[in-house]
Amino acid sequence: MLHDDPTKEFYGRYKDEFREFLRDPMKRLFAEIASSLPAEFCEYLETEKKLFSRIPKNDWGKGGAWDYYWGAFYAKNEKRVSSEQLYLTVDRLGIRFGYSQGEYTNNKGVWLRELLASGSPVVKQIEESLSSVPGLRYSAPESSETGTLLTESSGYASFSDWVENIDTALLTASVSMSAEEVLSLSSTELKERVASVFAALFPLMLRDTVAISALFVSVDDEEELQANPVLSLDEIHSLTGYNRKWIGKAVAAVTLKKQAVLYGPPGTGKTYLAKMIASHLIGGEFGFREIVQFHPSYSYEDFIEGLRPVASSDGVLEYRMIDGRFKEFCDRARNVDGRCVLIVDEINRANLSRVFGELMYLLEYRNEKIPLAGGSLFSIPSNVYIIGTMNTADRSIALVDHALRRRFAFIHMKPDYSVLGHYHLLKKTGFDTSGLVSVLEKVNKAIEDRNYFVGVSFFLHEDIRERIENVWQLEIEPYLEEYFFDKPDIAESFSWEAVGKEITGRE
Repeated sequence: MLHDDPTKEFYGRYKDEFREFLRDPMKRLFAEIASSLPAEFCEYLETEKKLFSRIPKNDWGKGGAWDYYWGAFYAKNEKRVSSEQLYLTVDRLGIRFGYSQGEYTNNKGVWLRELLASGSPVVKQIEESLSSVPGLRYSAPESSETGTLLTESSGYASFSDWVENIDTALLTASVSMSAEEVLSLSSTELKERVASVFAALFPLMLRDTVAISALFVSVDDEEELQANPVLSLDEIHSLTGYNRKWIGKAVAAVTLKKQAVLYGPPGTGKTYLAKMIASHLIGGEFGFREIVQFHPSYSYEDFIEGLRPVASSDGVLEYRMIDGRFKEFCDRARNVDGRCVLIVDEINRANLSRVFGELMYLLEYRNEKIPLAGGSLFSIPSNVYIIGTMNTADRSIALVDHALRRRFAFIHMKPDYSVLGHYHLLKKTGFDTSGLVSVLEKVNKAIEDRNYFVGVSFFLHEDIRERIENVWQLEIEPYLEEYFFDKPDIAESFSWEAVGKEITGRE
């Protein structure tokens, strides 16, 4: 071990191992932490250049090496060793991370000592913020017999004791974790733990009471968080005209299974209803809904995680493990009190087995964690719901992977002609839908296959009277010509010239 043989020679023999298991993981961790911090923090902090220490000592040829490794975010336009910093140190025993005034800060610490001793209201704000950080100790020496690990004799356990002795205390505040604790966490959990401590300690980096006060104002003095508006099933029925009983069954299926697919032919309102159901589920709570659209080139790396090329500030191209859309969604949902719904529009257009990867297992075993391809442990939070939409004209449900069908509740949506009348009555358009409904019924009878029926959402426009001819000729006719490519006479029988008068009721 390097601790037992702290020499450049020992380091040189295992240089590749140090790079693979220490330096590179540290660089990835810091990059992930930086991406999770608020933008205003990163405007002040240097988060890209010269963040990390060297293991070989600069000891004028004596050949020594440090038995620990550390990195830090520090004030921009300053040097890491002489600036306030948010740091993380790792050694054989574990890690320590937090705030330090820096090893060669000269008189920069005077301002912070004077602030903490002043009794200013902003000091109370800092104390309240730091009180929520478990395991935080103040004025702990940077090195000791216990290495990175903090003990009950390490500095002060409370902010008030630190301030009371601020004239002689060290300007440090840190948390430690043993090697066993670190290894028990996934990379995401470790990132969140370190990032939360860095965020709480960030006010100590600022040298301006106005800036510190503004930071707390932006967080604490905002309007009280409001719950999402409640959207009842009756309201969904009134707004859309869809059958109240069907809406209830669809919501019950999503709630019970936690993942469902609304499937049906084009124009049946699948995406619109998915948004309505999502709004109902998060109503009265503090969750959120998001939508993502799949397409043929959508990949596991887009949805879960993958290596992405990232150019550093000095132009060097590096590959970093970047979270995909679903993993980011789940990370946000873990910190929310309430249900969170991800709508996957046109879910069947991607190669689902490839996109979902290990997620296929987690969709069935919601209470478990599994390692992802990148090595981190991952689980789906219990408050996450998934609603997919599937256009059966693109791909029949019969072609969907059986393993996927078993994990999702599939809810069929057929053309509901009553929605047409409901919409135009609600919007007071004056458009008589009887002729249009009659023609659509004939069209769908000729099609026969319910997966290819023509839905009604093509005609849900307040100015449909003026634009219906264009809608029919530019959207419906091409669709029918493609479907009846081997029966052109049937397609011709539903051309605008053939059915326009019946639809509009005009000669």
